[in-house]
This record gives sequence, C-alpha cells and structure tokens, in this order.
Amino acid sequence: MRIRSLLLVLVLVLAAPLASHAFVPENGHYGTTTPDATAGGTAISVEIQNDYLFAAGYVYNPDGTPTFVTIQGPMKYEFIKFPGSILGYYAWRLNDPTALFSAQGGQCIGTISQCPYKKPTVVPIGGVDIQFTSNNQGTMTWGTPGHVVSVKLTRFQFMGADAADTMLGIWDFVLDRSVSEAATNIPYNIPAERLTITSSTSTAISNFPYGGCVTYDRAWDSCLVVGGVRQLVSGKTIACTSTNASSTCEGWSYGNKHVILVYSENDFKVRRVYTFYDHGLKFTGPITGTAAVCPEGQADYLKCTTKTGIVFEAFRSASGNYATTGVGMH
Repeated sequence: MRIRSLLLVLVLVLAAPLASHAFVPENGHYGTTTPDATAGGTAISVEIQNDYLFAAGYVYNPDGTPTFVTIQGPMKYEFIKFPGSILGYYAWRLNDPTALFSAQGGQCIGTISQCPYKKPTVVPIGGVDIQFTSNNQGTMTWGTPGHVVSVKLTRFQFMGADAADTMLGIWDFVLDRSVSEAATNIPYNIPAERLTITSSTSTAISNFPYGGCVTYDRAWDSCLVVGGVRQLVSGKTIACTSTNASSTCEGWSYGNKHVILVYSENDFKVRRVYTFYDHGLKFTGPITGTAAVCPEGQADYLKCTTKTGIVFEAFRSASGNYATTGVGMH
C-alpha cells in the first residue's frame, strides 16, 4: 500500500508541471499515418475555436474513390492513463462515439448548368477519439462500427528545407513569471521583445545558422539601437541524439536543440538566451521554451545564469520574405 501511495504521489508531482503549462493545438492540415501506410494521401484539416474543434477529413472508399468526412465537438484538457497503469499523459481530447459524420451534396466544381447545386446531407457514421499531445502532433482513433483504426497525426509541413529556414521572420518573444514574482508584481527587465531573423543556413546543423537583430516594431530593417549600439541576434543549433540527450538536450534524443543569443554589438556579450526544440518539426506556429537573462552580459552563453528557466512563448508577427526583403506578410 505504501508503494502504491508513493507512486501516486510521483504521478501527481510529475503531472503538475504539465497541467500548469498546457499547450494549444495548432490549426492546420494534419497528415494521418496508419501502420500499413506511411505515405501521404489521407489527411484532416483542423480548426479549433474556443476549445471547439471542427475537422474535415480527406479519405477514400474501399474502391479508391475519394470522399470526405467531418468531425466536430468540444475539447477538454485531460490526463489519460496508460492501459492498466496509474501513469499517463496530458492531451487536448475530443472523445465522442457520435462525432464522425459523412457528407454528400453541395457545390461541385463547374458551371451552374454542368454542376447544379445539391443541398448537402450530413449523416453520423461513427465515433472519434482525437488527442493532441503537443502543438503539432497527436493520435486519433476513428471509424464506423467494426472498422475502427488508430492513426498518428502530424501537422503537414510544406515550406522550407529545414527548421532553420522556417525561423526566418519577425518573432514576438513573451516571457512568463514565477508564481512568487507574479504575486509580488515584480516584473522582469525584459518581459517581452521582438527578434528579427534575417538569415539562416540551409544545412540542417551548423554552429550559428541564424542571424538578425532585436527590433522595436514591425517596420522592415528596424534594428533596435540603444545608446547608438544595436542589439544583435545569433542562433546555434545542436543535433540531439541518444548520446547527448541527457547531457545537452534535456532528455530529448531526436530533433534539434536551438539556442538564440541576444547580445550587444559593442562588446558581443550575451544578454539573453532563448532555448527551444523542434522535435523533428519545422517552425510554422508558436514556439515554446525557456529563457535565461544575464543583464551584466557574458562572453559564454552557457554562463548566462543570473536568472534561468523562464518559460517563454514566441509568435511570428511577420513573414520571412518581409524580414529579409521588406515585401511580404506583416
């Protein structure tokens, strides 16, 4: 009984940080991978608004003819136990045995004479258990009674050769505060800042694949100048493997560790360090990680330890084209 109690305490301790730092699944196009088919061709497009999910699935009938289905319903953030265990994981989940629908009718592609409008009909055909375990990945069990299958969901990445390419752009970095600091209303000197990434190395791994500056607005080529000195940005990428997972990559053994350094061009000493992982995915949505602040500056970013472990989230506010040429989305 004591062992079981200790295990329960361990689960609660491990689960608490996850519950307090819930993520937000990203809208987008998700490819589905089944055990017998690793290639593309089947996917769902996901839109989540105020914790309510709507998805359209692009699938095929047994004879190969294309069709589509829809999924909709409210999502909840849940702790899901492994079968026969008290251990488990957190996920944003829609679990409904009646949430899978098949649709027919509507407007086909063509002129009105060739393609007259038909009122669409939507018929419930089965259930779905969709679980997002991170911003861009998850699992889904779906199907009609007697024909249920589990698939892996991965947000479809279609732009950029590697993660470094997709970092191009202007990013708003927003830093969190600890509970004690929030309670006493003690702000950080740098609660948020905007970084412009203007260059990247096309190779997946390089010492410093990113380059740019700290900017004060979304104007093109507007590097922040303090006392006549610009604040510059460089990025370092480390390949995470089973060998360096524990020593360098905080337990992650695949994908890459990314480190963004912010420093002054007059002494090239580091002021802030942003650390995050791509886990094998590219940066098409928000980025989460931890920041370290060293107001006195350090020549070695590993010694930037004045204040560490600050949770941050970064959002793209302008495209890579705009950051590099002044023409593009912003």
